[in-house]
Formats: sequence, C-alpha cells, structure tokens
Amino acid sequence: MKAIARMSSKTKMDIPTYEGNMDAEELLDWIRALDTYFDYEDIEEDKKVKHVVTKLKGHAALWWDVLQADRRWKGKQKIKSWDRMVAKMKEKFIPRDYQITLFRRMQNLRKKLMTVKEYTEEFYKLNIRAGHRESDDEKVARYMNGLRCDIQDEMSMATIRMVEDAYQMALKAEEKLSRKLAQRGRGRRHPRGKAIAQEKYQKPKEEWKKPPGKVERGGTSQ
Repeated sequence: MKAIARMSSKTKMDIPTYEGNMDAEELLDWIRALDTYFDYEDIEEDKKVKHVVTKLKGHAALWWDVLQADRRWKGKQKIKSWDRMVAKMKEKFIPRDYQITLFRRMQNLRKKLMTVKEYTEEFYKLNIRAGHRESDDEKVARYMNGLRCDIQDEMSMATIRMVEDAYQMALKAEEKLSRKLAQRGRGRRHPRGKAIAQEKYQKPKEEWKKPPGKVERGGTSQ
C-alpha cells in the first residue's frame, strides 16, 4: 500500500506543445523538455512518438501528418522512433546554418555589459546547444577570454583548471571592482584635500577690504 501511495503522490508533468515556429532554440528546448518528461514518467520507447504527436499544433501538426502520409504513399513505414522523429524535426525547423551561427556566437561571446552571472549562463547555454567538445583547459581559456579585461587582470595570477572555479573567481573580482568604482564615485561627490582646506581657512570678506590710512599723531588720516 505504501508503494502505491508513493506512486499516486508522484507529481505529474505536462507535455509542452509545439507549433512549428522557425525558432531553433524553441525547438531544442521543447525536445529537451520532452526527454525530461519521458525519463520522469518512464515512457516506453515505442510509445514516445504517440505521446508527442498529441502535442503538435498548427504548422507542426500539419507538417507531421503530410510527412507520414507521404511515407505511406511511397511504401515506407511510418516513423515510430522518437530519435528518428527528432532528426526529421531538426531537419525541417532548424536553419541549416544554425550550427555555424552557434560556433560563431561561442567564439565571439564577450561579457561587455553583462554581469559575470549573465555571461556565464550564456556561455553554458551556447556550449550545450552547440554540443561542442573541448578539453577543460580550452574551455577555461575561452571563458576567460570573454571576460572584461579588468576582471581578467584580477584573475591573472591564479591557476584555474575548471570553468566553475573561474566563475567563482570572476564573481569575486567583479564585486571587488564594483566596490572600487563606488568608492571613486563617492570621492568625486565629496572632494577632499585642497578644496576643503581652502573652504575651511578662507578669510571673511571683511578682511579683504583695503585697510584704513595711517593716522598721524595729532593729525587726520591720510
């Protein structure tokens, strides 16, 4: 009974829909969500496509129906494998130069106006989408090269082997540089030194007036 209770209390996941938008990242996110759903629900391989077809809408649903009908007309078997379906969908809805575009974005990724956290998230996202394989040292070097020069300078003396370590150090460097910038800003708003000294020791205007003429004994002032 306890086992049945645990099974009944398991949170159910909804399968997202897909309408066939020509957005590569939307399709890839949808495929990833479905893979997660299949693992979570322990869906058998021969039932995956049946689950997915119910979530195709609009242009995507029409395309799939035409594709399967065309295969039947040509005497081919219907697509029943999830991996085969994924391959067909990528062929249809992902631009052919998408992979090249991803690699270019990976190579040209720079922190610029992003925070270290935002830059790191984009770095990981592009890596995952491109499926790029490289050594840890190569990955760290590419990550470091995309950081701002002042952050790179703060990290230059450290030996870093993993991107996760580089990320933690970059966060600390960013925080340190932000404090320095804030301190300089306060210094400009509240100038010290010569300006304050001049204000403190400035003589009253009355003392600047021309002194009266010398009064001779027994006479009048000149």
